[in-house]
Amino acid sequence: MSKHPTNKNLNIIKATTFENLPLIKPKGHGSFEFIKQYLVSNIHVIDNALRIHHRSLAIRVDLRFPDNYFDPDYPKMTKEIEITRFIKSFKSKVESLMSQRRRDGKRTHNTSVNYVWVYEYGEGGSYHYHLVLFLNHDTFRHPGTKTSPQQSSPLINMIVEAWESALSISFHKAWDLLTIPPNASYSLIATEWPEEDKIYCALFERLSYFAKLNTKVYGVNRNSYGCSRLPRNR
Repeated sequence: MSKHPTNKNLNIIKATTFENLPLIKPKGHGSFEFIKQYLVSNIHVIDNALRIHHRSLAIRVDLRFPDNYFDPDYPKMTKEIEITRFIKSFKSKVESLMSQRRRDGKRTHNTSVNYVWVYEYGEGGSYHYHLVLFLNHDTFRHPGTKTSPQQSSPLINMIVEAWESALSISFHKAWDLLTIPPNASYSLIATEWPEEDKIYCALFERLSYFAKLNTKVYGVNRNSYGCSRLPRNR
């Protein structure tokens, strides 16, 4: 284990497993370098989501920016970073949907919103966010597919609307900037032995990409990694 070259509070490890859970591996042989603190936080977020909701839905999304967004003359809403605005907006839209369902007399399961995100610079020269959202599986059983605004699920449309709000752009532009990767959803059930749960392991392995040392952005007045607030006893 070694210290991060620019942030001495972070520790770097090179491994193929972490706490008996699998880590993503490069094509071929060897292993990636990971930021240990991010791996620990990933576990805590998953476990906290399952502590709140015994059955949880995790959904993986990518959020990109419009062309020229980082030009100095591009209009910005506030100094608050985009992912913070996105999370606030998404939580508000989820609560609004729950309230509407209750007013309609429908059986309604409330949900917390937990999350892990990473801010990266891609090979194509573009900044973007990778994000995993954790919700109550009894509230949202599946995100559905991103087909068209008219045919997609309320959950996908709320994610688009939250990015629309975060960037102060049109819905259709936000729609084009949202990607739902293949196999994006995970139906989790709380278990005493997560290292024996194939779905938990698969999600943690995918999330370990968020803790990979390479492609992170440092020194640009914003964090490269963030997650929902964890209980203080952690």
